[in-house]
Amino acid sequence: MNLVNKIVYLWRIEQDFEEKEEVYMRRIVLFSGVSLDGYIAGEDDNLDWLTDFGANDSEAGDDFGKFERTVDTALMGNGTYNFIVQAGIDDPYPNMDTYVFSRVAKASMGPVKCVSGDLIEFAESLKEQDGKDIWLVGGGSINGLFLKYGMIDQLHLDVIPMTIGGGTKLFEGEDGLNGLDSITFEGDNTLPGFNLVKTTPHPSGRVTLIYKKQ
Repeated sequence: MNLVNKIVYLWRIEQDFEEKEEVYMRRIVLFSGVSLDGYIAGEDDNLDWLTDFGANDSEAGDDFGKFERTVDTALMGNGTYNFIVQAGIDDPYPNMDTYVFSRVAKASMGPVKCVSGDLIEFAESLKEQDGKDIWLVGGGSINGLFLKYGMIDQLHLDVIPMTIGGGTKLFEGEDGLNGLDSITFEGDNTLPGFNLVKTTPHPSGRVTLIYKKQ
């Protein structure tokens, strides 16, 4: 192989490597349970409806375990984290880097790091780092913000076959949500800007819907 061919060969390897890096950029995945009428929590952040259903869903734990192995970072809002702390759990995901978004600057709480300022810029910086995918835990306001700015790459939604009538919507916010702040899963389950790529029904009646950003 002469010098010119070697240069061309090395250039092609470099291009292939750059393309692979671009393909395998970390994704932000919203993984959440949601009721038929589009809620992720009841009034006063009540989750009894979800935990009671999960207790009778033999596949739910295994399904979450499979998802958990694909992520190494968790993002959540301050309200969601406070709810977890009130349940007596200081470090909900010890095998992940966990970040709590807050409008007011706070000191980090042990292994959980607090983030204020430009949350979208922070999330973009995480995506550029090496690692597994990033789990967007919630709640509704953070979900709405990330949706508004196009930061959600994939949605993994476990639709629970019940309605709860009120509480926290999957997506909340004043604007920019393309109507998704009032979405339900009782009829048309298409999401603007996303393609439904997989539907998995479970014996319990739970249905897993996976959407990817177009």
